[in-house]
Formats: sequence, C-alpha cells, structure tokens
Amino acid sequence: MSNQVLSLKDFLEQHKCKKGMGSNSTHTRIPDRDLNIYAGAYMINEYDNENFKLVYCNKVFSNKQQEFLTEAQLPTSGPILIDLDFRYNTSIEERQHTEDHISDLVELYLEQLKKVAHLTSDKFPVFILEKPNVNTLTDVTKDGIHIVIGVDMHHEAQIRLREYILEELDHVLSELPLQNDYESVVDKGIVTGKTNWQLYGSRKPGNEAYQLVQYWEISYDAEECEFEYTDMMDDTINHVEIFDLISARKNDNVKFGLKDDVIERCRLADQGNANRNSRKSKNRIKKRDKSLPTNLEELKKASENNLQEAAMNDDLYEVREIHEFTMALAEFRASDYNEWFKVGLALHACDYELLFPTWMLFSVKSDKFDYEDIPNYWSMWSNDFTNNRNEMSRGSIMWWCKQDNPMEYLKIKENTVDYFINKTIEHEKPPDYDIAGILHKMFGDQYKCVSIKSNIWYEMVSGRWSEIDSGTTLRKKLSSKLALKYTLKAKELVERMTNLNSNPSPTESKNSDDDDGEMKKLQKLAGRTAGIGLDLRRTNNKNNVMKEAKEHFFDKMFLDKLDNNPNLLCFTNGVIDFEKKEFRATKPDDYVSLCTRIEHINLDENNPVHAKNMKDITEFIEQLFPDPMLNKYMWQHMAASLKGTNENQVFNIYTGTGRNGKSKLVDLLSLALGDYKATVPITLVTSKRTTIGGASPEIAQLKGIRYACMQEPSENMTINEGVMKELTGGDPLSGRALYCDTITFNPQFTLVVCTNHLFDIKSTDDGTWRRIRVCDFESKFLDKPYENEKDFPKKKYPYQFKCVRDIDSRFETWAPYFISMLVKIAFDTNGVVEDCPQVLAASQKYKMQQDYFAQFFEERIVTTEGSTIKRKDMYTEFIEWYTELYGGKVPKGKDLYDFMESKIGKCSRGRFAGYRLIHSFEQDLDVVPNNI
Repeated sequence: MSNQVLSLKDFLEQHKCKKGMGSNSTHTRIPDRDLNIYAGAYMINEYDNENFKLVYCNKVFSNKQQEFLTEAQLPTSGPILIDLDFRYNTSIEERQHTEDHISDLVELYLEQLKKVAHLTSDKFPVFILEKPNVNTLTDVTKDGIHIVIGVDMHHEAQIRLREYILEELDHVLSELPLQNDYESVVDKGIVTGKTNWQLYGSRKPGNEAYQLVQYWEISYDAEECEFEYTDMMDDTINHVEIFDLISARKNDNVKFGLKDDVIERCRLADQGNANRNSRKSKNRIKKRDKSLPTNLEELKKASENNLQEAAMNDDLYEVREIHEFTMALAEFRASDYNEWFKVGLALHACDYELLFPTWMLFSVKSDKFDYEDIPNYWSMWSNDFTNNRNEMSRGSIMWWCKQDNPMEYLKIKENTVDYFINKTIEHEKPPDYDIAGILHKMFGDQYKCVSIKSNIWYEMVSGRWSEIDSGTTLRKKLSSKLALKYTLKAKELVERMTNLNSNPSPTESKNSDDDDGEMKKLQKLAGRTAGIGLDLRRTNNKNNVMKEAKEHFFDKMFLDKLDNNPNLLCFTNGVIDFEKKEFRATKPDDYVSLCTRIEHINLDENNPVHAKNMKDITEFIEQLFPDPMLNKYMWQHMAASLKGTNENQVFNIYTGTGRNGKSKLVDLLSLALGDYKATVPITLVTSKRTTIGGASPEIAQLKGIRYACMQEPSENMTINEGVMKELTGGDPLSGRALYCDTITFNPQFTLVVCTNHLFDIKSTDDGTWRRIRVCDFESKFLDKPYENEKDFPKKKYPYQFKCVRDIDSRFETWAPYFISMLVKIAFDTNGVVEDCPQVLAASQKYKMQQDYFAQFFEERIVTTEGSTIKRKDMYTEFIEWYTELYGGKVPKGKDLYDFMESKIGKCSRGRFAGYRLIHSFEQDLDVVPNNI
C-alpha cells in the first residue's frame, strides 16, 4: 500500500471480498436498509492491520463518526470473549446491574478459570464495556455487558468455562429481574468462536456503541490461590493502544496450560471438526464458482436450477421435498433472527449445497431481508455453518412445518409418496425393498426398528415412544394405508383412460396411434397398480415387505438416545424441560418413552381447586416432617429426584419404626412419577460388584429412572460400599434385559431405601459416608394421638397425629398437583439439595455406630496435657469396651493403632502423648470426651 493516507471508506473498498469469497473475510459491516447502511465483507491481513487501525480510529475516535464493523474470531483459539445479554420487561427503563455485579462477574470468571487451566503468575488484562444507556424497544428492554479477558484459550476450553459459569451464575444475577434464562444471557455463539465480535468503537445500526468502563490488570498468586487486581482505568486511556489489546483477533495474549480433561476435550473437538470437514467435502456436490443472485428473479432461477439438478438424481429427490417444507414454514421464522438462523443450520445439515438458494428464498419472507446481504449469508453458510456443532436436521424442518402449516405438511408428504409410487409401478414386479421405502416415506418419523435380529420396534404414540410387538401396527398400515395409496393411484389412471376415451384425437390425425399407445400404457399401469394394492393385503407379501422395512426403519443409535436426556420429564400433556425451565409439547427427537402417566398442571393459587389440593399436600408433608428444616430438605430432595442430572450423588435412607408414613410418602411419589419410579431389590446394593455391569435386568430397567426405591433390608445386612458408590456417583452403568443386548447408560436416579434396620457399613472412608443421608421419619400416626403414654410417650414421640386410614384414596387426585409443586421447586433449586443439621446429625450418628474405632475414641479418650497412653493399655481398654457393646470377634490391635495414628499422630516409644484413657469406672464422672 502507498504511504498516502486513505479514508476508512477507501481502505475498506480496496479490501472488499469478491463475491462468493465472503467466507474468507476478517471483518464485516452490519447492514440496515432503512438507515442506508450497506453490508460488506473485507479481508484485512496482518500487514495492513496497522493502516486499518489508524484510519478506523481516526474516523471513530478522533472524528466521532459512527461505524458498524465486526471482526471474525480466530478459528481455533483467541481471547476469552464474553457477551452478556440482559432482557427485561418494557416497564424497566434504567440499568439494573451495578458495579458490584460486574465485580462479582469478573471474580466468578476468574475462579472458574482455575478449573479449566493451570494458572501462573503471568499478568493479563480484563476489559469491561457497556453502552451508556439501556435499549428500550416496544416489546423488550435490552442491556448487556461485553467482557474481554486477555488470555488466549482454545474455543472448546471456552465452552467448558461457559458451562462452569452457567452452574454458578445464579449466585451473581439472581437479583436482576431478567426475562431471559442464563443460557441465553451468556451468548454461546461468541464462545464457540463462530460469531463475529463487535469491533471496538463500532455499533449496531441505530444503537449506541459499547464503551470501555473498566480496565484491570490481573495477576495470580499461586501460593495463596488468589487473584490481585490493578485498576488501569484513567482519563489518559489511548484508544489506539486499547484497539489492539481488545481485539478478537489478537493472537499473542498470555496462554495457560489446560487441565487434562479439557485438553482431551479440545483434541476431540479438533478431530471432530477435521472429520466433519472431510466428510462434507466428500459428500457434497462440488462447490462451483458462480455469482450470487442479486434480486428475486435471479434467486428464483438459482433455486429452480438446483431443484432440477437434484431431480436428475433419485438420491437427491429429498432436496425438493426439503425445499417445499422450508417454503411452507411460518413467516415469523424468517423475521426472528434465532429462528431464521436455525432454519439455515437445518438446511445446511442436510449436506446439500443446493439448498442455499432455498434459505435465501425463505429469507425473502422477512421485511428485514436485503439482497445486498446475500454475500454475508453465503459466508455464514460456507464457513460458520460448516464449523458449527449443529443439532438441527431435515427432521427439524419437517417438525416445524408440521407445527406451522399442518395442511401443507400433509400435502408435501403426499406428493413425496406419489413420486415413489410412480417409480415403483414402472416395474412389472416392484422389489419389496422399494415398497418398504415408500412405507418409510410415509411413517419414518413415527416408527423405528431397533433390532433387525430380534424384530424389536418402537412407535411414536401420544408424543412418546412405545415398544410394539414386531412392528404390528406398522404392518397393519400396509393394508390400511399403503394399499389404499395404490388403489387410489389405480383409480387415477382409470380416470385418465376415461378422459382419453372422452376426448379422442381426430381420426385423420397421426396422433390417434399415439392415443392407442397411451391407452394401452395406462391400462397396463392401472392393472399393475391395482395388483400391488391387492398384494399389500396378502399375508406373505406383507411379511416380505416388513422384512425389508427393518432396514429402512433401522436406527442403531435409537436405544442409546431413548430416555437419555436427564433434563426432560414426560407428562401425558407434554414435557418439562428443566434446562430451559419450561413446559412444552413433546417432539419425536426428545426420545422419551417413560412417562409420569399424569398431566402437568400450571398451578394457580387463585384457583380454589388448585389451592385446596396444594394446601392438603403441604399439610400432609408437614405432618410427616414437622421440623421446618427437615421439611425443607425433604421437599428439595423429592424435587431433585425429578431431574436426572444427579447433582447431589447421595444415598437417602428413610428410617423410623412403624406408623411413621414412610410407605405412604413412597406411594404418593410412585403415583406422581409413574414410569420414572422403580422398585429395585435390596441385593442391588448388597450383592457383589460382579452383578453391576454384567447381564443384569435389575440394572437395565434403571435407564431413565429418576427415583429408585429399595424396601426393607434384613437385620445385619452389609452394604457393598463399592456398588453403592457406583450407583450414586454418576458413572456409566451396564446391564442386559432378557433377550436383549447389553446397554450402557448414565444413571439418572436418586437412590432411596425404606428401612427400620440400618445396613452394616464396614467402610470408614469419606467417599462412602459423604454419600449417606439418614432421613428420620419422627412422626407417629395413631388412632388416638397423645393418649397412649405407655407405648408412645410424648417425650420420646413428640410428633403424633391422627391416622387417616383412607389417605391413599386422595393420592390419585393429589399426584398431578404434588409433582407440579415439585417441578416448581426444582426450577428454583436446579436440583440442588441443601443439607440440614438433622439429616447430617443422624448420618453422623449412624457413622459413629458403624465406626467402632471412632466411637471408642469419642467415648474413651480425652485430651490431657502432659498425659500419655500406652498402646497396650489402649488396646486392653478397647477389648473391654468392644466386648461390652458389640460382642463377637474383637478387631485387631494393629487396626486400632493405625486409626489412632491417623487421628492424633504417630506414637513415640509405644505411647500416645497428650491424651489419656477414660476408664469404665469414670463413665459417671463429669469427663469431657474428645471432639477432634
């Protein structure tokens, strides 16, 4: 470039990307047709970046002129960019977050950064940017924060960091009256590196620019595990210097080593991207260098050319089908950016470059669409979409169309089937495989074959997948639905013959011979079509088609996906999505088969029926757990069991002697949870580990279960600690149902046992006891409470209530209200249960009863300065104490000494210094035991 100083406009013009090359752009301009701001894509290499910085900063910061540029992020790693989007009710007109919120956010990010990377003492900057004012629109008030952390980090590591942030974000933002959930607060597109970043000083058209409001330099003290902040913000900030430091394309920031699990995650992501790009390059129709359409006529022509090209290849017939489904989508999906973006992703996922014009034709439905933007959209399609971890698919478009435009959806489906019917009747005897293919076209989104060998099928019924015997309901559709299609096609051909007879060509015309030929052809096709319709009602033919249908409908990953989403809970009228905290209609790709078998109720305290049932349920739980803290714990515990994320990883033991309501509570939960509750044998936690992971129906039945309850263990039954840890720890389990293959799944259940006899637990390690939660059922339900002092003295049983013998009869009515109350609590707690003193105390007491050495230490050893205990004397006292309490074989002295050394340090010359024994004859004296 010459030394002549250019304007920014001239500079950008020289660096403008050619049409079709937008995917290589480093910068883009955000367009707005109403404001006469035109789109642009630019390639500015590192050699020209210094000149760009000067002309840009001169325009924006020196001359105070507006600009609307974004910069593309670096492909693999870059600075940690954070875009926080706050949405409020329109009644809010002022900023809701404060500097304290910003400080807490930065502190949260830095603390979570320690989970992702090995931090060193290297310093790095943190920049905070805000707009001067909130953005008040007609339907929402928007605000936000941009944060730039000057640490170079792989985008996959940044995604992991975001996951950690979302887990803790409520602690910082809970006070804000947000209308959007935290998932949408923290922009994921920015974190993945696929979305462009607003260039420092630029803005969206019609909006204020983000301004630098805070600038810190951060250093990490590894010894203290603390961060030190240095405020770098002052009135002498040089925007030209900041421009480089704050850029999304800065590639020389400090870089920390990543944790091992994050390194592996990044490796897999890089490998996946490489495989995905390789696969797409093989499967796609070769990209062609072609000019992009600039108006509606050119766009329609490009689309039709692509559809004609697809029509020449039977394997690409679905291109037209997908095009038609897309064009039938509702207009709002073109106007709402997120919906429009998802449509683009879904089309791109079909692996057809031919569908880009379809996306653009669909976009024309929106008033916001501008043909000038097509190069930018082509850049998104060719670059951003290719690297996007896309969950959208052809099925997504079909589902949206079915919701938006059910009549057109059916019409398109009919036309698709008609095409393939026409193809089959070209053959004298069409292959059974082709007939099965038509069956799949008609019902492929309703049926799945999961085992060709065992002939196992699933059908979508009332929003959830249900296993059916050998695909029998689909087999019936061969006779009732598909045979009818061929019958109607034969009727259509006969009508064409009738019309041809009614309107023959003139005798003298040479076309009369053609009419005869056409008539014979139609007669032949009509007879053949009617014959196929009859064959589809015959047993042997139906059996043959069903054999071929297995291959068409086979989905080898179906069972892996079935009931695998821990955040979904299915009701008869829809699903609860705990991640998005919403109740919505079920979808085929939810892959749910389990169901509560009751309706979810949108609770309304002003509805007298709702209020009455909620009051009765609350009183019932209050009688079971009169203590407020234990009551709160149990509500949270039951609510947490609805989510399958297993946040707490504990083993809850419901204990207490008879007439305490344990079984009634489980009965109510069983009615509320339906399929999600399972009763499992006590041997699940008392058997040897070999049962776990082997051929075990008890394990296989637990997939998707949320509440697994075991009944009374026998007295002196010993728990298998390793199995219990495995069942509660969230690690994958394996099991095999009868006549089925082994399945592996992540447990989603909360494990519970109801018992009057506690297990024997031999282990003393923290990994075992930190999982144990003893829940005492302290109430007594009696015919005459407080009137039987002999059997139920008030001092021992302070909580006594009138026994309602027909309480079970109310449970069926209560169940939908009860589970809806639990859903609300789970939304509030995110499935986390706060421990309460009563449960911890009961669990500790249980531990002490099981841990002989700890109990002996607690009761018979006291701290005394200057005193010592001989090892031999200690063991002699232990033998006497153990024999008196437990009897049986006394543990070895070596085990006692090992415990004591772990507790109070090694003995010297056969003595433990600073302690003395409390002998049995001292038990009645006022001696304070240890609380170490």
